[in-house]
Amino acid sequence: MGNYVLTFRAPKGRVPTAEEEARWSQWFAKIGGQITDPGNRVGQVRTAGDPDRPDVLAGYIVISAESLDAAVTVAEGCPMLLQGGSVEVGELIPADVTPPAR
Repeated sequence: MGNYVLTFRAPKGRVPTAEEEARWSQWFAKIGGQITDPGNRVGQVRTAGDPDRPDVLAGYIVISAESLDAAVTVAEGCPMLLQGGSVEVGELIPADVTPPAR
C-alpha cells in the first residue's frame, strides 16, 4: 500500500456551480476510507514557466492505494473531470532529509 497525491487542475477563472460542489462531497464520501490527507483548496495562483497554460492548480488530497493504477482509478471518479479540469496522480516517496533541529 502506498500514498499518492491527487492534484486537481481547473480551467483558469472557472467557478464551480452549487451542483458541481455537491459532487465533490459525494466523491469524498465514496473514497473517504482511502484519504490519508484531506488536502486543501488553492486560492490565488501564479505560474512560473508557461504563463499561457490553460489550467491552474485548484487543490489536492493524498490517498492510499495498492498501486499507481489503483490510484488513477480513484482519480477517474473525480468531479474535476466533469468540470473541464484534470487530475494528476503521483506516488509519494518519503524524503530522506532530516529537518534541522530547532
